[in-house]
Amino acid sequence: MPISPFFDSSKPDSQKIWRYINFYKFIDLITTGDLYFSRANCLGDDPLEGKITNATVEKIREQHHDDIADGDRVVGKFLNLFQCAPIHEFVTCWHMDTEESNEMWKQHAKGGIVIQSTIDGFIKSIKQQDNGFLFAKVKYIEEKDILQWNYIEAPLAYKRKHYNSESEFRAIYFDGKLDETEYLTDHTDLPRGRHFKIYLECLIHRVYVHPGANDLFFRCTKKSMEKCGILDECIVDCKLRKLNLAKPAR
Repeated sequence: MPISPFFDSSKPDSQKIWRYINFYKFIDLITTGDLYFSRANCLGDDPLEGKITNATVEKIREQHHDDIADGDRVVGKFLNLFQCAPIHEFVTCWHMDTEESNEMWKQHAKGGIVIQSTIDGFIKSIKQQDNGFLFAKVKYIEEKDILQWNYIEAPLAYKRKHYNSESEFRAIYFDGKLDETEYLTDHTDLPRGRHFKIYLECLIHRVYVHPGANDLFFRCTKKSMEKCGILDECIVDCKLRKLNLAKPAR
């Protein structure tokens, strides 16, 4: 069995993680204390999101090589379950790095905010952490790689290698409801995500405003945080904004 991308959440991990979001989502987070998780079948534009590799399919079949019909049945059952699972899985994605990233600003938070936390802080912030959550440092793989398949959430802890610049940490919640025939049902009317209560004081270590922000945006962000009881020292200028402010006017 491949090495698990999931880890023991009871062990300390001070790795910095970053969440790039727009200003309105940030205000919603700090006023409600609710962190939004996207439904897994609504994540981004990766067509292979949550899909197991061809090599994994063959490995599952190989374990039933004595009976070809049985092997095909087992593989079919696994594929149906993995196809249905994203309907019942909810994910929040964070970028792992030692400092803020200009590319992440451009891709995910133009005119927005980035929250800096740590994996430790994030896990401590989840109020229901003993109830259905798994945490993973995403592994970036190719079709020839064999994935872990003994967790229904496992495919969401892997992505193809051309996404490795995202360097993701993910928290995944599975609601425990699964029917292998569900993929035949239309689920377009379901909510695109759900919220979970968190402890803001554990989650938010630093808040950075976007590189193009003016002083008014900075002050408004700071004031909003103060009203929500978030410590003043949590908000800091991003390095990129400081560089922009330091540039001489033309």
